[in-house]
Amino acid sequence: MDARIGLEYIIENNDYVNKLGLALDTNNVTVKKQIFELLSTLCAFSANGYKRAIETLEHYKSIKGERYRLNLVVSELDKATAVEYQIALLAFVNCVIISAGSLKERIRMRNEFIGMAVMLQQQLAFGTLVDCCASPQIMVNDVFFDDASELSSLDEGEGPTEKYVEGLNLIPVLNNLRRTASSAPDIASQLEVFDEQQECDLSQSLQVPDGIDLNSHLDVFNAILAQVAGTPQATPFLSILQHLLQIDPKEQISDIVWDTAETLVHR
Repeated sequence: MDARIGLEYIIENNDYVNKLGLALDTNNVTVKKQIFELLSTLCAFSANGYKRAIETLEHYKSIKGERYRLNLVVSELDKATAVEYQIALLAFVNCVIISAGSLKERIRMRNEFIGMAVMLQQQLAFGTLVDCCASPQIMVNDVFFDDASELSSLDEGEGPTEKYVEGLNLIPVLNNLRRTASSAPDIASQLEVFDEQQECDLSQSLQVPDGIDLNSHLDVFNAILAQVAGTPQATPFLSILQHLLQIDPKEQISDIVWDTAETLVHR
């Protein structure tokens, strides 16, 4: 009961976002481990708790002048040597993905971690993505969250406003951890949760007509081209592609351009 009251207090007081974000700017591994454990608990506690956890990463990104809000998580996991800290970081990765709620948001968050440029929409011209995966049980600070009502479920429009997906490359970091997972059962367990949820989400995302792989840039492009070929839409489609070709991914403004483009086509 006391823990729940404490979490609700943090959620209700936005000042804690700034405090936690500033506290992450330290070389003290113990402090960072405790903060990530708290953020994991917030993610699993409620939708508003999830929002506060994301805002904390956004604030850290802002004060450090970084480009990607999840860069801290991946870079810390890459250089971490303490097993307990590695476990805390992996648990946070799983919590922030699983607690995103809908299939679309889970895939979006995972793609942001692994650096893929594919962002699946919940509803496309090819069909609707139906979320049928049961969320696996999450353990944070020795507390299990397995009731769907206890996991955050973000409504449309309440999710993260940024969808930056370039350059984080979590998968190589996870592969390095797999080499030592046999001697660290808790690390192996967190990796298993990540893999199982990814496989489950992938199997759902592929349940669309005509065998289109929505995780394949080429498949989606060819499907759109086939739809508009020989129609009046072919000309504006080509024009859109020509404009997109001019966007330099090395420029930070490109993040805003792509984010705006996604928002417009998703409406």
